[in-house]
Amino acid sequence: MALTRNSIWTKILGGFSVLIIILIGSAFFLTLQLNNHVDTITKNTQEIETSLESLKELRLLLTKSKMLVSAWVLIPNSHVDKDELNVLHERDYLLMKKRLEELSQNWKKENQRQLKVTFEDLERMLALQQEIMQSLATFEDYNDINGILWQGLIENDITQIYQITETKLIHLIEVKEEESRLIQEQVIDSSNNLRWFAILVSLGTVFFGLAFAYPMAKSIIKPIDLIREEINQLSKGVLPERQDKKFKDYEIQQMAKAVDVLAEGIKKSSLFAEKIGQGKYETDFEALSEDDVLGNSLLKMQKNLKIAGKENSERAWFNEGLSLLGDMLKKNSH
Repeated sequence: MALTRNSIWTKILGGFSVLIIILIGSAFFLTLQLNNHVDTITKNTQEIETSLESLKELRLLLTKSKMLVSAWVLIPNSHVDKDELNVLHERDYLLMKKRLEELSQNWKKENQRQLKVTFEDLERMLALQQEIMQSLATFEDYNDINGILWQGLIENDITQIYQITETKLIHLIEVKEEESRLIQEQVIDSSNNLRWFAILVSLGTVFFGLAFAYPMAKSIIKPIDLIREEINQLSKGVLPERQDKKFKDYEIQQMAKAVDVLAEGIKKSSLFAEKIGQGKYETDFEALSEDDVLGNSLLKMQKNLKIAGKENSERAWFNEGLSLLGDMLKKNSH
C-alpha cells in the first residue's frame, strides 16, 4: 500500500518518528551531561584531591624536617634520625616538589606563584639544615659552643622560616579544599539537574504519547463505528443508503467505499432477482467481479430460466398446434 498524506500508517509513523526524535535528543543531552558529570568528578579526583593530598604531605615533610634537624643538634647519636633526614633532603623533598610542580600546571596563576614562593622559603630552610648537618657531621663536631650556636639557629631562623612556609602551605591547602567543595557542589547540582531532566523527559514522553494517541484513536474509532453499524445492518438484511462518506484516513475511506459498493451490489442483485421473479429475463445485470458468487449465480439462474422459458414456450406452441390439429380432424370427420 502506498503511503498517502492521510494514511493511518503515515500518522502512526509520523507520531513515533517525533517520539523517537525526542528520545534521541534527550539521550544525546543526557549523554553530554553525564560526560560533563564524569569530567567534573575526574577533575576533582585526579587534580584537586591529588593536589590537596600532596600539599598535606608537603606540610608533614616540612614539620618532619624541623623535628629531625632538632634531633640532629640535640642528640649526637641519633643515627636513625640522621639517616632519615638525609633521605628527606636527597629524595623525598625532590620527589614531592616534582609531583606538585606537575600538578600545579593546571592551577590558577596566583596559586602557582604562591607555590613557587613556598618552595623558595622551604629550600632556604633546607639550606640552613644542610649547614647544620655539615657542621655536625661527626661526634667530635659536637661541643657546647656548637650546640648552643646551632640550637639558637633552629630556634630563630629555621623556626621563623618554618612558620612562614607553613602559613603559606595552610593557605594553599584551604584554597584546594574550597575548590574541592565547589566541585562537589557542582556534582550534586549536576546530579539533581540530570534527575529532574530525566523526570521531565519521562513525563513529556507520556504526555506526548497520550496527546498523540487520543485524537488518533478517536479519528479511527468514530468512523469505524459508523462502518460497523452499516455492516450490522447488512447482516440483518437491511440495505443502508449509499452516502459516499468522506473520511480523512485513506484506509478507512477504502473500507467505507468497499462497504458502500457491497451494499449497492446487494441492492442491484436483489432488484435483479425481483425482475427475474417477474419473468423479465432480459433484464441487464453485471456481477461485481469474476469472483462475485451471488452475482454470477444470479446470471447463471437468468440463463437457465431463459432456456427453461424458451422450452416452455416451444412446448406450449407444440401442444397448442396438436390441439388445433385435433379439432380440425374432428370437424372434417363429420
